[in-house]
Amino acid sequence: MQEMPWAKKIFFFAAPFPAMAAFKIWASQEPGPSSLLAASAVMFAYCLTVLLLERHWWHPGYFEWVTTIYFAVIMASLALWPQAAEKIWVRFSVTGIYSCLFTASFIPPLFGSDPFTYHYAKLMTAEQYWNNPIFVNINHVMTNVWSILLRFVSF
Repeated sequence: MQEMPWAKKIFFFAAPFPAMAAFKIWASQEPGPSSLLAASAVMFAYCLTVLLLERHWWHPGYFEWVTTIYFAVIMASLALWPQAAEKIWVRFSVTGIYSCLFTASFIPPLFGSDPFTYHYAKLMTAEQYWNNPIFVNINHVMTNVWSILLRFVSF
């Protein structure tokens, strides 16, 4: 793999966060179910675009997938139960961010997938080190630490 330009690396590191931040800010204004549904639809479209771009350039990480699913769940809940869902998403929008991070860091290793941090570490490390046991173990440890920290923050 050739060296990825810094602009793409920054995109890979930060792409899901604008959607999460924008939705949190929008939800804090208590805009009503239809407005919240529209905002979540825009965030879902943004996340799908991120997934497509990242898939074209390299491959999306777990957080990108979890964030996209998160906005799909928000849209579905607001479409099916507008009043109840609106109260939940307004009240727990920050919890949703941390829950997405926790899910992305905790769940994949349970199924034998690469650790959460491995995807991002590979962006900053030469390909020759990716399969080095020390590199992989460091990423397992870092992912476990993130999972523990995010577990206590998100619930």
